[in-house]
Amino acid sequence: MADSDDQPPPLWRVITFYGETFGANPLHYLTVGVLGGFLGRFEEVPFSEVTRDYGVLDDRDLWLVRLELDDLERDRLAQAISSRWRQWYPYNFFQKNCAYYLMELLAEATDLMPTPSRTVSPVEVVEEALQSGLGRESYFRPAISARIAAMGKQSGGDLPRQLKARSWIEVAGDTAYHTALEDADRQLLLQYLALKTDLSEEALPASAQSGMASLRVLTANGEPEPTRHVQAQGPGSVTQPRFHPYTRLRSGAGWSEGEATRAIVEVRGAMHDESDPWYGHRPLNTMELLSVGVSTPTSDLEPRLEKLVFFSQRALGSSDWVRSRSSWMLELQMRRGGLYSAEGLHSELRYGQGWTLDLPWSFYTYGLLTLGGVGQWHEGLTVAAGTELGLVMASTGRFRSGLRWSHERDAFDWNISTERLLAWGKLDLSLRLGLIGVLEKTAAGRRWRLGFDWYR
Repeated sequence: MADSDDQPPPLWRVITFYGETFGANPLHYLTVGVLGGFLGRFEEVPFSEVTRDYGVLDDRDLWLVRLELDDLERDRLAQAISSRWRQWYPYNFFQKNCAYYLMELLAEATDLMPTPSRTVSPVEVVEEALQSGLGRESYFRPAISARIAAMGKQSGGDLPRQLKARSWIEVAGDTAYHTALEDADRQLLLQYLALKTDLSEEALPASAQSGMASLRVLTANGEPEPTRHVQAQGPGSVTQPRFHPYTRLRSGAGWSEGEATRAIVEVRGAMHDESDPWYGHRPLNTMELLSVGVSTPTSDLEPRLEKLVFFSQRALGSSDWVRSRSSWMLELQMRRGGLYSAEGLHSELRYGQGWTLDLPWSFYTYGLLTLGGVGQWHEGLTVAAGTELGLVMASTGRFRSGLRWSHERDAFDWNISTERLLAWGKLDLSLRLGLIGVLEKTAAGRRWRLGFDWYR
């Protein structure tokens, strides 16, 4: 909310809706978030605080779409906000979420935005605003680590190599090194040290504090390089963002060794996995909620459950000289094949921790050590330890592919094991339609699948 057209962004007021979870543990957070039980309310915060939380502390990209509201619509929006202030509302992940309540505000303020009446996602609110004619210019602000990395690539010196090799606290106090740097590198170093300071929970040594103070003076007295600075910060007005809708219908046919052709249908409630279009998303962070897959022989209607995903998330961030990132995964699901049998439906709660490498040409590879509980109805329940390795080509173009291999053993009987190999390729036919091919190899043999993805 800008008070005038020429008001600088740090002074803007942000109206946000947030859910209060009271520090719930991951399982409680997931269960109550899906089924309902949390409460939320509106809050006003400075734009500078929001960008710091999202862009610096969470290291997330930020998309901005400017809305065109006349005086009457602005007044109606202010009244809608005022009528809801300091009130608590039901909150859950899918329907009564932050996107739902903000869309409801815009629907009251304008005649162009429809009133939400079903499952609503943040990207759908952005899409509705753009299609309704409310949206004007779009802006993109990369996460702080991406901006610093972009400045490092433009630097002609060896500063990134120094920052990778040395402790940042040591570099902060090295005033002799600061003096020897070019002006552009001092600007880069100052932003890098500011990020590290924001992320640090410990008080800085006196030498680091005085070194950063002198660096600020040197940077202020140096020659500015506006062109390099603007390029590192990302573009100004850009093409309007294109996010795929969360809900996905996957339908196709499957073939396996010694089994008849099967028709396969999968429905995903939300949100994003590695096969989806990557424009606007951060590789390789994925989150899948409430997915179900069924199949039946094409010769007869005998449906069977293939998988049921309650929650599956992989945060596979690669570390670099700017920021260290851990890679992890957490999933709660049911799927066919596992420790107890090759075809039985297994229930799984699994966690993994590991690393990710960013390779040339949009390739990523990762490795995770996993531990979880695995069970099959009428067969038993056990603890499984394993490994997951993956290779993903996650380009922003129309084609993506990946390879995932996992191996698990029964922690109480090391002779019992299972492994799974999954290879896939995806071609985007449009923003809402894609063609996907999958090869899966398990103890039951090889399975091939070919199908279409449609995003609602």
